[in-house]
Amino acid sequence: MIAVKNVRLFPRTPDAHAVDVEITAGRFSRLSPAEDAAPDSAPPVIGTTSTGAEVIDGAGRILLPSLGDVHAHLDSNRMGQTFRPHTADGTLHGYIMNDRENWRGGERSVADQAAYAIAKIIASGGTRIRSHAQVDADCGLERFYGVRAALETHADVLDFQVVAFPQAGIVRERGVEELLDAALAEGADLVGGLDPLLYDRDPVSHLDVVFGLADKHGKGIDIHLHEAGTAGLFSLEEIAARTRAEGAWPGTSRSPTLSH
Repeated sequence: MIAVKNVRLFPRTPDAHAVDVEITAGRFSRLSPAEDAAPDSAPPVIGTTSTGAEVIDGAGRILLPSLGDVHAHLDSNRMGQTFRPHTADGTLHGYIMNDRENWRGGERSVADQAAYAIAKIIASGGTRIRSHAQVDADCGLERFYGVRAALETHADVLDFQVVAFPQAGIVRERGVEELLDAALAEGADLVGGLDPLLYDRDPVSHLDVVFGLADKHGKGIDIHLHEAGTAGLFSLEEIAARTRAEGAWPGTSRSPTLSH
């Protein structure tokens, strides 16, 4: 049992009442008014009782759930590396090809760079990460393996998911469907997609692959959608129609996530 004393849960006013919280088997088991509710400028203190229970004096601070970074790109960042000037042409395709041209030239391996970013997230209070890992004809599964390895190294403090992400499209290049299939078979938690209409220019085939692989492996879906205006509405409607047809209603593990 863990006792967290003198903390405020989601306070809406500065004078919100403090409480003592007991945690048993990873769940809140008891809330009660704080025995010592006096604010304290000292940092929280961790100790133990005579029975061995852990006691944390929250010193009047706020008790919140941990943070989550649920749209990370652990294989596409240069955090902590030497500055490199922006060289993409400002278009979506330009950004994607610029990443393809430069990701191998970083100062760390994919796994090491992902681990660096993960450490920053944890240090900022994050314990949940969903990261996209690029899967395409250029990198194969190399970036997926690197991201997964880095996340698994931190499994003792993180809950995480990996998206097999076809950033360069699915039908524009040969072999991407098979690579996504392999990544899901290797343990990717979700299958990704990107702009079915304006980037791949074949929304039917693109979404056939995404929903087909999700159904085959029993995995979730997380799609990047940068399309604006009527193009974006078209893709949204197509994704919603397929979601309903699959019976993947909102709130279930199979309901797609759309971002951007």
